[in-house]
Amino acid sequence: MRKLIVIMGVSGCGKSTIGEKLARAIGAEFLEGDEFHPTENVAKMAGGTPLTDKDRSAWLDVIAAEVNSSDAPVVTLACSALTPYVQSRLSEDIHRQLTWVWLSAPKEVIAMRLKARENHFMPEALLDSQFDALTPPENAIEIDVSDDIKYSLKSILTHIAWAKKGR
Repeated sequence: MRKLIVIMGVSGCGKSTIGEKLARAIGAEFLEGDEFHPTENVAKMAGGTPLTDKDRSAWLDVIAAEVNSSDAPVVTLACSALTPYVQSRLSEDIHRQLTWVWLSAPKEVIAMRLKARENHFMPEALLDSQFDALTPPENAIEIDVSDDIKYSLKSILTHIAWAKKGR
């Protein structure tokens, strides 16, 4: 069975960094969900306006197509996946066994990371809306990312037994 690990959470929680390191650690393909946003979505977020589910629809179509067309046995996807709409679209449209990994941290920690981050379209002003929208799936593996990335990665690998066994 082909697998997908969705690394989810609010902007600034470390989805891209941890997702890429996890993919390398387990020999998976890594996809960055932000790379698939249409320019209108990026402009809307950069301007401080949260996306709606309607805004996300075409983006999710592209993500599903990319994941479904991958020959890799395991794909790791960095994707906020904050809402039940996004989660259900990924679950329904992607033909792989899904594992949800929710990267969590207190809002203050995330706000500090966003302030320090350069060259990203997501402004700190949208952080409250991200936390308001956040509804992790019931079966998500919650990983506290307040500390070191190595610790977070080790925690994920501890929870995903099949990844340690090489799929």
